[in-house]
Amino acid sequence: MERKIVGGLAVAAMVAGGSLPLAAHAAMMDAVTMQNREYLADLYMLAARSESQDWDIENANYLQGAAVNAVNGGVIAPRDWRAERLTQASPAELEAARAKLQYAIDGGAAQRMPVAFSRALVGYDCWVGQQKAEPNASHNLYSCRDQYYRSAQYLPDVPTTRVVTKQVETIFKELHKVYFALDSAALSDEAKRQLDEARDMLTGATGGKLVISGYTDTTGSRAYNEALSRKRALAVAGYLGLAPEKYEIETHAYGESRLQVPTPDGTLEPRNRVVVVGVRATKEVTVQETVPVRTEHRWY
Repeated sequence: MERKIVGGLAVAAMVAGGSLPLAAHAAMMDAVTMQNREYLADLYMLAARSESQDWDIENANYLQGAAVNAVNGGVIAPRDWRAERLTQASPAELEAARAKLQYAIDGGAAQRMPVAFSRALVGYDCWVGQQKAEPNASHNLYSCRDQYYRSAQYLPDVPTTRVVTKQVETIFKELHKVYFALDSAALSDEAKRQLDEARDMLTGATGGKLVISGYTDTTGSRAYNEALSRKRALAVAGYLGLAPEKYEIETHAYGESRLQVPTPDGTLEPRNRVVVVGVRATKEVTVQETVPVRTEHRWY
């Protein structure tokens, strides 16, 4: 791990008047080990020195204080951008960055990936401090902001809950069975009566997918029976005459391949000479789901 960039502990101790009781903070504090705190202090002091050389004394003092806070066992948290007069960034951009850093702290990323976290945090704090700089005197802003984005890409993204609408397909529901005479696709009076009832019900419904499936018994060849079952299905669809803009019509010709009543080949079975009318409708449901919202990565 990168360490001792500018002799952080020594510098931090001088900033605090040489009186920091470092040994008292060797234990874990705020899920950040002392070693990681020292590294964070190093980075803060390096940033403070750069700000001081740029005559941004206020920002330099904040970063020096953050270095002392790090090694002195203080609470580690991203800088509050709301206390600044924003001239170089939008509130949404700074808040997204702050939220990502806080999520990293709460999730233990400060300990698990101290280099990326420390560099992102210091870059962010320096970036926030640069908000008050005039445009012609803010060249440090770009390096601080760049340091944040380059490092933050390795931190976990903040999950959020969003409301989404999903289409869920319901199971197939059988409505009617229409039976046919042997070797016939003609609709009987009883079949027409049933289809009239089906039409009345479907006309008042909200629409969906209408599934019309034709079948035969096992007499005759498979090819002939498939063609016959198609004629039966189309006869039913034609009689219903539902508006195509309201219903999607799906027809199937199963012939003898999917017998309603299992029989040997060549068996006369009236119950297999049938067209089944059903619906397979879809409905929309609104659900909440948790998804990661990625921080935008910008390179400056």
